[in-house]
Amino acid sequence: MSGQSFGEFVNEWQTGALLVLASAIVGFVTGSIAAGDGQYLFGLLGFAVGGVATFLALSYLLYGR
Repeated sequence: MSGQSFGEFVNEWQTGALLVLASAIVGFVTGSIAAGDGQYLFGLLGFAVGGVATFLALSYLLYGR
C-alpha cells in the first residue's frame, strides 16, 4: 500500500467511490431530462456529459489542480 495506513487507504477508496456514484447519479438525472419524449440519443449524450462534468467538477473541488 506504498507507505499509507489502512485507514488512509479506506478513506481514499470511499472518496473515489463517492465520486463515481455521484457522477452516475447526476448523469442519470441529466440523461433523463435530456431524453424528454423518446429522444434516446440526447439522453445518452446527457448521461455522458453530465457524468463527466460532475466527475471533473468534484475532482477539482476535492483534489485541486
